[in-house]
Amino acid sequence: PPTSPTYYAYNPLVGYNNFAILSDNTGGTFKDLMESAKHTVAFYYPFVGIATVGMVYSYDAGNIGTAFFWSLVSLILGYVIVKIQVGVMNRLYEDEDGSLASPPISPASAMSHGDNNTVESGMPDIPSPPSMDHPSHPLSHKSLSQYIYLRLPFELFAGYALTNVFLYFNVWLDQMDWITPQTLLIVGNASLVMMLVIGCVVMWRSGMLYGVGASLIWYFVGVAVELHTPSQPIYNEFTDEQITATQATAAVASTIFFILFFIRMIK
Repeated sequence: PPTSPTYYAYNPLVGYNNFAILSDNTGGTFKDLMESAKHTVAFYYPFVGIATVGMVYSYDAGNIGTAFFWSLVSLILGYVIVKIQVGVMNRLYEDEDGSLASPPISPASAMSHGDNNTVESGMPDIPSPPSMDHPSHPLSHKSLSQYIYLRLPFELFAGYALTNVFLYFNVWLDQMDWITPQTLLIVGNASLVMMLVIGCVVMWRSGMLYGVGASLIWYFVGVAVELHTPSQPIYNEFTDEQITATQATAAVASTIFFILFFIRMIK
């Protein structure tokens, strides 16, 4: 069960088992160990922690440029982890009847299994989604629990980092005195549109990254609600018409993306 320590120790979606296998293989060199480790989720845990702490504390300290940098790092890490987990999931269920491949495939071997989606780095692009009845689909009966416990947190993290990239970039521009409010308004609305486009591409292409989609919906709705009763600094810098226009953009973006999100969940 997901509450058992061994569930995480030996589940290839987390990556601990691959470290155990590699450590037992005394014939491997340190270079081989690190090369295989890069294709496990566990390898990136320390970097995720460092990037998250750097992002949050930099923002709290008012160092928005540094926070923007760490948000980019967090986004890259989230993307890499999601790619690894989707690739492993697709390799675990190889048989047409949906049975688990035997023996279980480690993340490193799954990444180097040699399909057409594998790039030179050994990590595949996020593939097209399988059907709902396929066991590798996150909402299938066989995969739902491990999706919630092992994959959803990283997808939420990737979506959170994506929204922070645009948020910190806009705050960074706002700190520059030479940029006019009209420019900030254009960049802010363009950021919402760009996030909508990115979210639609991710959901339409993968159809399975529900955590990323949920993060974007939360952000769009949050912007629309926040601008319903904006803070005093926003009132001082922008007119009522500009605030209303940005609120409308966020509301439309949230509506469009929620519809797409719902379609991809049931399709």
